Amino acid sequence: MKKIVSMAVSFALCASCFSTDISKYLRTAPNVDRAMLSADYWISKSVDPKKVIISTDEIMRLNKEVQDASSSDEGKFAYYASSKKNKSISKKKLLELLDFNFGADYYIEGVKVSQSYKDDLLSYRNLDSVKDTNEVGYAFVLRRGGLRLLPTDDILTLDEVRSFYDEMQNSSVLMNEPVVVLHQTEDSAWYFVMTSYCCGWLPSSNIAFCHGYDEWNSYRNPSDFLVVSENKFRLDYDWVNDRISEVEVSMGTKLQLVPVSEYQTSYEGREAYDNYIVRIPDRSQGGYLIFHNAYIPLGKSVSIGYVPYTRENILRMAFSALGERYGWAGLYDARDASQFVMELYRAFGFDIPRSTPGLIPMDAPTVDVSGMSAAHKQSLLKYIPSGSILLLPGFAMVYLGEVDGKYYVISSSGENIYESSSKVTQTQGVSVYDLDTKRKNGQKCIDAISKIKVMY
Repeated sequence: MKKIVSMAVSFALCASCFSTDISKYLRTAPNVDRAMLSADYWISKSVDPKKVIISTDEIMRLNKEVQDASSSDEGKFAYYASSKKNKSISKKKLLELLDFNFGADYYIEGVKVSQSYKDDLLSYRNLDSVKDTNEVGYAFVLRRGGLRLLPTDDILTLDEVRSFYDEMQNSSVLMNEPVVVLHQTEDSAWYFVMTSYCCGWLPSSNIAFCHGYDEWNSYRNPSDFLVVSENKFRLDYDWVNDRISEVEVSMGTKLQLVPVSEYQTSYEGREAYDNYIVRIPDRSQGGYLIFHNAYIPLGKSVSIGYVPYTRENILRMAFSALGERYGWAGLYDARDASQFVMELYRAFGFDIPRSTPGLIPMDAPTVDVSGMSAAHKQSLLKYIPSGSILLLPGFAMVYLGEVDGKYYVISSSGENIYESSSKVTQTQGVSVYDLDTKRKNGQKCIDAISKIKVMY
């Protein structure tokens, strides 16, 4: 009883303190007050925030146009996803995708790696086994994980002391992500795969193969599915099946739904009241795709089908990740700036590029502000809707709006310089700040913006 009373008093004290002096307990960027840390604040400032911007059908049509345009390119995912005939990759194209050049000194936990280490790692790619024509496989990712430039879990940095930039990390992939398998190491411990947005190496333990294209394509396009529409959450504890017990799912993850009529009582005797039932991917002993049924409580933020594309939904999902740690290219089960944008828009069904260089030429309504003065950009931003994507060299931000002549964004940032100091601040997380904030190179964000993607 004492413990319960103590917890209640503690909560009351915290609520009181936060209502009077947030700065005493919470660090925020300059010019950001407590109200700005709420999605509701920016939703209230948006025009028609509940209005559907474009329908899911229209988003699918836009995706198909992009896919059709690249379906004849052997180096693109659409080439293998669009036809049963595309079951192989040429030696020339595969070697291009597998190519890697160290070209610099690398460190592991502050120790410079040797040339023999580099040679062994490059040799591990198993390039000698590449044939003139190489059959591809079709598979799914089992759990969110890192997509690597070389087949290793070692964290390689260009700096002796910095550890949050891993030069081997190319991206992260979500649970249930469809992939095309192009190559493997000789011991089959790693597979080189292609996703809809990039390529890289995955450990074999994190993928499961389908029995051919037809099975893969049917699972890739289920008629009924659920999409995670909040930052992340864990499935419930399951004392019988540790393969689904407390497994994490994150924003944009797409899982096949199971009708109640097709589901039996779980192994532990639990029945599906006030829960959705979804299929969680796993692998058989032979490495093939199997599924486990699992519960997702109604209290979680999820959507049957893709999330309706509204300003309100964009902002609520973005703010569900506020304060989340930064992860270079998805390192540490986190997101960097462009991954944050990609996963946010995936929840609506958009199939958009993973990297900032890919986002810049993306075929979407675009305002080119490169070469404009800060004042000119600000005059345009007054008319830009919240949720639009602001693009800088190597960086992306989600636009929020204007307050008292300041223009605000939310983004997953590694380093910033705030006006009150010349010191580089290791923000290392998803945060709200205004565009007068300086980047590591000392340039203001507003000055660095080159493109604005209004996203319809």
